[in-house]
Amino acid sequence: DTDADLFEWMALGEGSPVEAHAAFAEFHRRHAKYLWAQCARRYKDDAEEIVAETLRRVYESATKFDRSTLSDPTDATASRRLVRAWVGRITRWVAADHFASQKKFPYLVTPGCISSLPA
Repeated sequence: DTDADLFEWMALGEGSPVEAHAAFAEFHRRHAKYLWAQCARRYKDDAEEIVAETLRRVYESATKFDRSTLSDPTDATASRRLVRAWVGRITRWVAADHFASQKKFPYLVTPGCISSLPA
């Protein structure tokens, strides 16, 4: 099964939650390590939150994935490239939301604040 097939099965969510969850588990197995590596390199200490939110949004928006641009729907390599490009866009949106939220609601307690407190 191609990565694009997984999105089709995740999109079944309400009709077949068992299949949707199984497809997401397989998606996670195939892509979480790659996603983590990309986010850790780009977003450093914020990677964990960005990866978690990206995976949540991927699952929720599986119905919006458009595989029609694939010239050969059975081509696993092309499917993987399309899926990773789509997930990459979601990741950038998640990161933008994450950093905008940090600016709007900065951390009130930081390691620097704690270390400057009198003993």
